[in-house]
Amino acid sequence: SSGEGLGRVFDLMERRFWLPDHCAYADSMSPDGVLDAYRGQNSNMHICEALILAHRATGEDRYIERAEILAETFVQRLAAKSGGFVWEHYTSNFDIDWDYNKNDRTNIYRPWGFQPGHQIEWTKNLLNICRH
Repeated sequence: SSGEGLGRVFDLMERRFWLPDHCAYADSMSPDGVLDAYRGQNSNMHICEALILAHRATGEDRYIERAEILAETFVQRLAAKSGGFVWEHYTSNFDIDWDYNKNDRTNIYRPWGFQPGHQIEWTKNLLNICRH
């Protein structure tokens, strides 16, 4: 069933990408299983969105509970470090990386700074979490 498939993906992400000390997911991993040092909000924002939908599809609380943790991490704890806005890039310890891609305006996948659309997407995630 789709619920079983979602469960397997969630369990894999928990084992391989979840960073419990930071209440967030790592972004990527090498083929050898080594987590990349880059940390960003974008992947966590989309994971949050997917977890909300997984909860809606299955009714399993673990998905909405993890979405709430991600929202708290990025919209409250980390945004408090950047004037109330969600910054895009962090160090491996989730300190704000103010200079990541600052001088590379060609990187459309990891652009420097605040992204207005991502502030709106987090707002949508928060509203959807509040519905549950």
